[in-house]
Amino acid sequence: MTLLPGGMYMGYPSDISKCVAQLDSFHLEFCWMESPGKRQRLVRTYDSAGLAVSSTYFLESKV
Repeated sequence: MTLLPGGMYMGYPSDISKCVAQLDSFHLEFCWMESPGKRQRLVRTYDSAGLAVSSTYFLESKV
């Protein structure tokens, strides 16, 4: 995970090149705070060939 300014972060495998070399699927995640108590997440999944196979968007609210 890498923390970014403005309440954002990126999540990814610690060694993406190893995932690709071993033909493993992996996902990347980007998250940001929309406002206090609300955050948005975008998760993109890649197959063993490194091609994007899905994107998922989350809007999360603190209850």
